Amino acid sequence: MIASATPPFSPPDRTPDRLEGLRVLVFGLGGFGGGAGAARFLAERGAAVTVTDLRGEKDLSAALALLEGVSLAGSRLGGHDEEDFRRAEWVVVNPAVPPGVPLLAVAARAGARLVTEIGLFLSWCRTPYVAGITGSNGKSTTCRLLADLLAASGHPARLGGNFGGSLLGELEAIGPEDRVVLELSSFQLARLGDGTPRPAAVAITQIAANHLDWHGTFAAYRAAKEEILAPPPAHAPAGLRIAALPRDPLWTELAELARLGGRRVTSCGAGDPGTEGVGVRDGRLVAVRAGEVLPLARLDRFPRSGPHDLANAAAACALALPLGARVEAIEPTIAAQRPLPHRQERVAEVAGVIFVDDSKATTPEAARAAIEAVSPHALLLAGGRHKGGDLATLAEAVRRGARGAICYGECRDQLAAALRAGGVAAERIDVRPDLASAFRRAAERARPGDVVLLSPACASYDEFKSYEERAERFRALVAEHAEAHAELRGDARG
Repeated sequence: MIASATPPFSPPDRTPDRLEGLRVLVFGLGGFGGGAGAARFLAERGAAVTVTDLRGEKDLSAALALLEGVSLAGSRLGGHDEEDFRRAEWVVVNPAVPPGVPLLAVAARAGARLVTEIGLFLSWCRTPYVAGITGSNGKSTTCRLLADLLAASGHPARLGGNFGGSLLGELEAIGPEDRVVLELSSFQLARLGDGTPRPAAVAITQIAANHLDWHGTFAAYRAAKEEILAPPPAHAPAGLRIAALPRDPLWTELAELARLGGRRVTSCGAGDPGTEGVGVRDGRLVAVRAGEVLPLARLDRFPRSGPHDLANAAAACALALPLGARVEAIEPTIAAQRPLPHRQERVAEVAGVIFVDDSKATTPEAARAAIEAVSPHALLLAGGRHKGGDLATLAEAVRRGARGAICYGECRDQLAAALRAGGVAAERIDVRPDLASAFRRAAERARPGDVVLLSPACASYDEFKSYEERAERFRALVAEHAEAHAELRGDARG
């Protein structure tokens, strides 16, 4: 497991009914609603809450809208003041705040307790029916499917964590039999701290080098992911204490770690499940336990049946069954699934060329999966800010499954060099300064049957505030291209 952070993070030392007068500093409002949700929840229960963020009001407009009507003790935007950290009894640290920030040490030396929004939720949540899913890729899709499987089985599940928003505001409505599905990032897991309950049922979809700019090393990143395998709460029913892990010899060590924590391990993947696990056999997704085979869904009912799609579905089903999903609900629920926004999402077809938004693909492994889904017709748009992943993976995918790649943004030269080093012919690679110019080049190169694929393999922060903003720019470029093409056709007919 990951070594305790310095300074350490802790579970709360108070219950929600004992927050009156507590001096709380929310360090970073964030872009997904977690910071604002924590601030609102704590302030509404009497805590004296101050929020602080390096960004100004304009950049934080969405988060500030969530705090409308909330009585805050203070708000410091566009910068931080050490005195705020010295006065606080609790500092709620946003996941994006990087490790080693001196202000955390200032707060700890002054006696503050360092907590996180997800740590507060896990500590105060009354139901043991909590599933936690992490992974370098696939965790959002797996969470969505799991929540839908439970809802289709009569167990509406609250979905939160890194998925977006805060569930703290729903704490009082969550009963002891309710279901909760949490997407957990490496940032969140690294700061749970000793004593914070882990979800009862957990899954890791994949671990590949990611966020090394935050964690520093792959070992530290992996150790953060491993935190999800720590022992489940003592009050969790025995049948819920499960860890769904990829079926691969490389995962043997993590499987043993899960077993030492008192979890039953279920292997998941797109291959045969063997004698125990969830996988594919005879054209079906099946679950096998103690030699008994339970058919779950025919593969021809899957909207997409790439290896990663099947592996994600296997992980979702492995957790759904012990959480109360009905077998007869699984196939129709899978058949009704559609890609989450900005995940291999078809935007338009113009003159026989398909444009696909996969802006959420911020790692080489995620981009590889997208390329494989449309191989060999991809014209890849890749670029942004490199997070430290293995670019050799991307080079192999482009060499085998793409007609070409247009590299753009801050790391465009690094990407192009990695593609050439990985055997991609130089004439198949273009380099452009930004997404707009890269798009124009892809549109010029594309021919009927091609797929212009925005699957950047990198973070968006060189040019955009988020992968969503990057996606919206791509969609706008597609719309402009479609309009221009329509005008040209009209002129030709005239």
